[in-house]
Amino acid sequence: MTNRPEQYRFHQGDRVLPFAAEEYDARLAGLRELMEMQGIDACVFTSMHSIAYYSGFLYCSFGRPYGLVVTSTQSVTISAGIDAGQPWRRCHGDNITYTDWARDNYWRAVLSVTGEGKVIGCEADHLTLVQSEKLNAFLKPSRGVDISKGAMEQRMMKSAAEIALIRHGAGVADVGGFAIREAVKAGLREIDIAMAGRDAMELRRMMPEVLAGVLPRLYPQMLQIAYDHQDAGRKVYIATASSQIVAEMLSDVLGFDGGIGAVPEIVDGKMTGRDADLFPYRDGKAQRMIELAEREGIDLAASYGYSDSESDLPMLRLVGHAVAVNPDSELEAIAAEEGWEVMRFDQLGRKLLALGALALMGLVGTAGRTVVVRRAAAPPAGPRLRTPWKR
Repeated sequence: MTNRPEQYRFHQGDRVLPFAAEEYDARLAGLRELMEMQGIDACVFTSMHSIAYYSGFLYCSFGRPYGLVVTSTQSVTISAGIDAGQPWRRCHGDNITYTDWARDNYWRAVLSVTGEGKVIGCEADHLTLVQSEKLNAFLKPSRGVDISKGAMEQRMMKSAAEIALIRHGAGVADVGGFAIREAVKAGLREIDIAMAGRDAMELRRMMPEVLAGVLPRLYPQMLQIAYDHQDAGRKVYIATASSQIVAEMLSDVLGFDGGIGAVPEIVDGKMTGRDADLFPYRDGKAQRMIELAEREGIDLAASYGYSDSESDLPMLRLVGHAVAVNPDSELEAIAAEEGWEVMRFDQLGRKLLALGALALMGLVGTAGRTVVVRRAAAPPAGPRLRTPWKR
């Protein structure tokens, strides 16, 4: 009879994780502090939340057990063969796949990492009676420690990376919520309303990838001018023929005060390809700026407008201070006739084609100012739990 393996390692493909390796290293370091306080040799995690927190791997059991074993030097996910190479691709650390050729190969795989007779930490609030008996039978621990409370307290302390992900997720959810609210009408099917939220959220989730290619192409000199306007008490808006979602996200990323973009028409939860508002190009952009100025109490005569294109002439003629930035030939000629200021920046990258004009509007007659932190220090690493273990 052929000897069939109890376990094997299947490391295949590129790893994709929600967080950087440094984030998981910090979490494991915090866990190992707890283990050292309690004299724990190895932790055996079995819950989805703890395994995902310390390794990044989120399992779907299909009736099979999954685990994560953490020692002073190792972090090893234990997974079933049905997942093939995915657990390794989706985890930080090592991975062992157990086979179904013999019952309890899962525990044999765990044992291969922990060894016998060790002090074992486990999640008493998750481990079933049956699995607890098997843990004792296979690992023969010298002592067992409930690590669930300490792990929970550590998970509650959110790192900068977690907070950033939560904020991004909440922002995406807000977009979906607003889209659903706008789509709700009598007689519509529930699925159509839900799809309106889904489509809006999927579009929002694409934006970071779009911006990753866009932001390096911005002129740093232009950004400095925008921030100088804010420091002088003026609000800063970006006006673009791209979508309103792009305008708002770019405004958020750059620390501006808002954006004007194309608003798609949504009927029965679906985008029709038509505009729900004036398309912000040429006269349409100027009209949208007038409407914004009326809403916000902005004096356009005391405002500044910047553009590189002749197509933005209606917008530039609205403001009291029009500036041509690296203008095209048509705008350059008109700027000379009008006596407008012309700025020329080094071409550090291709110009930002997705964005039209950068409209900087002076807010007149209001108290206070917009404070923008432009060169903040990098956020600190996520906090690590240092609370002594409570018996």
